[in-house]
Parts: sequence; C-alpha cells; structure tokens
Amino acid sequence: MYIKPKAIIYIIIGILFTAGILIINFTDIFSETWFIGLILIGISMAIIAITIILKMRS
Repeated sequence: MYIKPKAIIYIIIGILFTAGILIINFTDIFSETWFIGLILIGISMAIIAITIILKMRS
C-alpha cells in the first residue's frame, strides 16, 4: 500500500494542529506549554500556506 507524500504532509499538519489545540485547551493561558501549543498551530498554518502558494505557482 503506497501512501502519497501529500497525504503524509496533511496527516502531519492534522496531528500538529490538533496537538496544539489540545495543549491550549488543557493548560493555563500564557504558560510555557500554552506557547508550545500556539507554536504547533503556527507551524501547521505555515505549512498549509506554503502548500497553497506552491499550488498557485504551478
């Protein structure tokens, strides 16, 4: 069973995004772990933005 590279990227984005949201929901605001959650969501958003930009160019 072959998994496309794009599918792996989307799975990683999903994991990062949900992990970030869970971290934010279950920690106090402005604690270190809360910022880690924000960073995870930021990274996943950045990957989404990059993939959209690359699709527009091609």
